[in-house]
Amino acid sequence: MSLSVTPIAAFISENLADIYQELKDFAANYQLADTDVMNDALVTCLETFGEHWGQKVLNALRALHNIKYNDGSPDESLEDVDSKKRKMNKNTFLGFLREDDDVNSYF
Repeated sequence: MSLSVTPIAAFISENLADIYQELKDFAANYQLADTDVMNDALVTCLETFGEHWGQKVLNALRALHNIKYNDGSPDESLEDVDSKKRKMNKNTFLGFLREDDDVNSYF
């Protein structure tokens, strides 16, 4: 996924509702106190965090931070970032692989 300085229209409420639903499903399954169901719920929660709702948390937080501290004006920090610095090269890709290996050792 490439970064863009073009804002994407999204509602904070939609992002927070999606996050709430994922966490509610996790909590409901975890409350059953069945070890297999609890493990499956945890794995599903971690997978969905990585797939979509983790990014939704960040998007909502960024928008709320912008409203609170920048009076809702467009985020100028994206304009300062050089597009060449955002591109992935061999070293950054290998760094991501190492980070994934570190995380996967816990599962």
